[in-house]
Amino acid sequence: MSTPTNGDHDLDIAKVNQRAQEIENKLPKLKKVFEQTKVMLSMVKDCWAGFCREIP
Repeated sequence: MSTPTNGDHDLDIAKVNQRAQEIENKLPKLKKVFEQTKVMLSMVKDCWAGFCREIP
């Protein structure tokens, strides 16, 4: 097994850093989808329990 050189190590760190930034940029969108999903599930539970009789 070979040991990576400093250049390879720096490149790997840069890739990880870039990927972390990409994930951070997606978090607000994922949070919004998660919140909307929670609301939808709550609505489905209410309808299933019979609280929304006017909705076909």
